[in-house]
Amino acid sequence: MMENMDFAFMHSAPRFGYSDNIAQLASPERHSRWDYINGLISFAAFFMSFFFLWALSEIIFKKLGVERVGCLAGQATDSSTYMANSRIKWRHRIIRIGFLLACLLVFVGGAILLRNGLPTINEAIRETMGLSEVRNMIFVYA
Repeated sequence: MMENMDFAFMHSAPRFGYSDNIAQLASPERHSRWDYINGLISFAAFFMSFFFLWALSEIIFKKLGVERVGCLAGQATDSSTYMANSRIKWRHRIIRIGFLLACLLVFVGGAILLRNGLPTINEAIRETMGLSEVRNMIFVYA
């Protein structure tokens, strides 16, 4: 029952108007295959946009400098004159705790996605290989 729920979750992933039917990969029609492939590419591009947003924010923080954004600029800020202000110490503590929590969430999210995704991918590969064998048999006997 759990595998069906995982498949339903990925089946409802945003494809931005393209097909979500994996059987179209085995279709002899080029348009049907490309329709499914474009759906996969648009789904991947949607997630890659988050990475590009993160990279852009890193570039902006680097340009703002250590004086304005602290360690977000990619440099250590442990100089005694800079850290003498208690407000700055508190801000750094919040940033470090937030960073640690974000890292923890990335690892937990990755483990959850890996746990849910591997059986579904394995099943999809087996089904696609089965479709390929059936298609080869049809072409041999046709």
